[in-house]
Amino acid sequence: MKIILPLLLSAGLLACPCAADRALARDHDRAIHMSGDTSLDFEGDLLVISYKHHRSDDEVTVSAKGDLVINGRAVATDERERKLLKKFHAESRKLVEMAEAVALDAEEIAAASTAYAAAAIRSALASLGDEDAGEDVDAELESDFEERIEMIEKVADEIGDRADRVEDLAEELNERIPELAALGWFLDD
Repeated sequence: MKIILPLLLSAGLLACPCAADRALARDHDRAIHMSGDTSLDFEGDLLVISYKHHRSDDEVTVSAKGDLVINGRAVATDERERKLLKKFHAESRKLVEMAEAVALDAEEIAAASTAYAAAAIRSALASLGDEDAGEDVDAELESDFEERIEMIEKVADEIGDRADRVEDLAEELNERIPELAALGWFLDD
């Protein structure tokens, strides 16, 4: 009986975050928080980068066509800057989509871990009557769990690479467009 109580508590704790995550997923915004003050999100086809700080609230929007608006004012750009803005928009879109996919996978992993804990509890309960039954862990469930974790690790690396590309583009835009540089925060490290 000493082993059953911790297993039941573990299963309950694993189930709670999963349910909480589902509730949050329905209500949360899709923004990627780049730092404590800066977030990146899409509103329709517009990329919106918000900077919320006690001294200022700034907003930069970039359209898929490469239009740039800073705090409600359109910024004139040359052809090279427009191409960079289009690429920045496209890379940011891919980054957000990848992050959303990982969030969905993480929810599935949480559900799988709950199922895995339930299988361990069933196995522990069965072992009370038969010692060999305790060793019978659901191999398919364990394999699926491990595959999902490996997949998320791979995608996390890809997200890191894409985030680096977005930051490099932001740095180049910051250097080329004085209005972005004047903000003093545009996706800087």
